[in-house]
Amino acid sequence: MERSPARITVSRRETQALLVELQRLPSLIERLDKISAEATAAREEIESLVEKADALIDKELLAVNPPKCKLCSSKLILRSGPRGLFWGCKKFPKCRGSMDYGKWRRDALGMLTADEEPEEIVAHVEE
Repeated sequence: MERSPARITVSRRETQALLVELQRLPSLIERLDKISAEATAAREEIESLVEKADALIDKELLAVNPPKCKLCSSKLILRSGPRGLFWGCKKFPKCRGSMDYGKWRRDALGMLTADEEPEEIVAHVEE
């Protein structure tokens, strides 16, 4: 014996109410798009402010705690490599002293935890 599909009865009033709600969808979508655009703009502004704050913090950290080469005591220069930012010795290539930028920043901010490994210096000083 085959079962017939259940029939749903909807009154004219319910149908009209549903149509009214469906007609509101475009304006609701438009409002959501506007809110989304505003949220994106706010996020971009916050990211820009964070970058500016980081730059100011780094400037202050450099004034208080300028990095020095642990091999030759020369000034370290901020450089960019395939793995990101790092401090490289000013006397490169004669001295290959370097320091991880992120670690220097954490140390300078006093955020280095006791359980972290001390920094390894990968260097060779030519005589």
